[in-house]
Amino acid sequence: DRGIYAGYFDYTGNIGNLNFIAGLRGELTAQNIDIKSPDYFSILYAGADKKSNYKVNQFDLFHSLLLSYKLNDKEKVSFSTSRRINRPALKNMTPFLYRRHLEVYEVGDPTLKPEYLLNAELTFEKNIGKQNFSIVGFYRGVDNAVFRVNTITNEIPAVMQLLKEEVLIRSFTNAGNSQSTGLEINSNLDIASKLKIYVGGSLYNYRVK
Repeated sequence: DRGIYAGYFDYTGNIGNLNFIAGLRGELTAQNIDIKSPDYFSILYAGADKKSNYKVNQFDLFHSLLLSYKLNDKEKVSFSTSRRINRPALKNMTPFLYRRHLEVYEVGDPTLKPEYLLNAELTFEKNIGKQNFSIVGFYRGVDNAVFRVNTITNEIPAVMQLLKEEVLIRSFTNAGNSQSTGLEINSNLDIASKLKIYVGGSLYNYRVK
């Protein structure tokens, strides 16, 4: 069972050429997993506790902020930041083998935590005639990043005895945190009445710990 209860508010205003939208959202996650055969879980995860119940009752706050400043009729600077949550799919938390396809079984982990994402962007936009150009500096951080983990049935004797075949077993785990920092350049070129071209590219540094 998973219930998500949320409430939020936004405030919009301006001070001269500065426009802003600020928001705050609160979310309560009420989640309960009952496992009737906890021994099954401990076979797949060596050393795992033979717990039959996993509960989560957690309250989180998430902000959002957008600032936009008009320098002149052709140039604008904006800054935005937000914090979000990415909850794992319930099938990725169910600790039972199911066949993904001929060569792969998947098994979930009931202890899987949600990912928390923090985004920030600083943008400069400029119009030259009908053309539009923008440069975006960005940061994207993920806490409790979820990664896929693979093993083979013959590495777990109890599972090999159960399945009697050598195939891949895929699971999911919170393996760490990741960060992306970079720069993105975009342009909308209005070449003719029936020809518009969009050109964009980005360069970034991605780190996982």
